[in-house]
Amino acid sequence: MKKRIKALIYIVMISCLTPSQLLIQAQSKISDIDTNPNKQAIEFTVNNGYLPLYQDQTFRTQETINRGELAFIIYKLNTQLNVPSALLPDSSINSESNKLKGLLAQIDAQLSTHTQSLKNLNTEQLILHHDITAINETLRSELALTKKALDQQHLWLWIAVGTVGVLTLSK
Repeated sequence: MKKRIKALIYIVMISCLTPSQLLIQAQSKISDIDTNPNKQAIEFTVNNGYLPLYQDQTFRTQETINRGELAFIIYKLNTQLNVPSALLPDSSINSESNKLKGLLAQIDAQLSTHTQSLKNLNTEQLILHHDITAINETLRSELALTKKALDQQHLWLWIAVGTVGVLTLSK
């Protein structure tokens, strides 16, 4: 397990480096990495044979890596570390894939349920809005009728008070 993890770390570390042609291994000082912040990693990689230098003893950190070079790096790591060619067996990958498919199906079902619930809530909201608007209009019209009736009662009350006053004075 440690070898697998170590191999993966080496692969990631080396794939971040960017040589274009892997030609010869370092035999002397690397001439173009003095100010490079990854100098120690580059020297380690070259000195351990993971990546060779160019013929002019440069590493060329700014060059991109191609698929052939990556295949060489993986092959070199595999032969030096005795890493199995497949880190996970197909049955394990299939099992994990099926688990993920099941989870995705559950999430999709829950999303469909939530989407339908949201649609139902929106419909109920529209119905409530319509009902509240209708109730509001009904209350306004009833309030207007009540005000009108109160105004008439108020008028009759003053007429009655006036009549009582006139009758009282006339006696």
